[in-house]
Amino acid sequence: MNHTAHRRLHRLAACCQSLRGSHCQGADFFKGRSLSTGSKSSTDDITISKTTQTKDPLSPPPTPAASFPFSPNEWRRFPLVASADHTHDTKTMDVALPSPSTHPNLPVASCVLLALDSSSPTSPSPLSRPYTPISSPTAPGRLSFLIKAYRDGALSPRLHALQAGKDGVWIKGPFLKFKYSKNQFKSILMLAAGTGITPMVQCLHAIFSDPEDHTSVTLLVANRSPEDVLLLDWLDSLLAQHPGRLEVRHYLERLPSPPPSRHGPSWHAGFIDEGALRAAGAGREGGREGGR
Repeated sequence: MNHTAHRRLHRLAACCQSLRGSHCQGADFFKGRSLSTGSKSSTDDITISKTTQTKDPLSPPPTPAASFPFSPNEWRRFPLVASADHTHDTKTMDVALPSPSTHPNLPVASCVLLALDSSSPTSPSPLSRPYTPISSPTAPGRLSFLIKAYRDGALSPRLHALQAGKDGVWIKGPFLKFKYSKNQFKSILMLAAGTGITPMVQCLHAIFSDPEDHTSVTLLVANRSPEDVLLLDWLDSLLAQHPGRLEVRHYLERLPSPPPSRHGPSWHAGFIDEGALRAAGAGREGGREGGR
């Protein structure tokens, strides 16, 4: 492992302690590689660095905007139809699409910008933040989000205060962050911390809902405590459906004794460090250091 990779690992370990949202919710990087010494796909390795807020705009998807209920070029308002507590500081929030049969047709993996109502009925407030939907990119009728409220957040506490059936949100997007194609990799190693799991969820939906996609996935998830782990029931269900292709490892800063009694995932104390990556197979021979 070269010096650059070491720096990346140490940065990830620090992020596991306190991950804050950036341009799109995501962990420090998403790393895919062939973990097998057998035949490889045409592309073995990819790394997506954590996005930072810069003056460069997010990239609209290559698909024409007309095929989406959303637009990367204009704001559109959608009613909030559900809002429920998920953990002590996160909520799941659903917006209704124009009709129950409307498909979001989100490219994988992509995010959208959210904004609130303003005094004008034709435009949102100027404050917006990017979020990655957690519902299936092809599921009709609704678009779901997992939103964490930060005490000093400019938008997230106000999103948590919205009332389903009364309020709405403005959406602009989608913006493509990484174009995933089925069987692009033989196996993928995903790293996530906190709400950084949301882009991984979008990719997992795409991988395991397609019977022609044979990609296997190892997901490493970092949180402070069991109470902070997000979408645990959904991950357990996915594990039960795909025991041979999906592995989930939870890393907790505060691991209770005994660890949570869940079937499927494994629980570990500490952070996602070099040892965790090697245990997951990232250090096996045959792979090459990834990306930028």
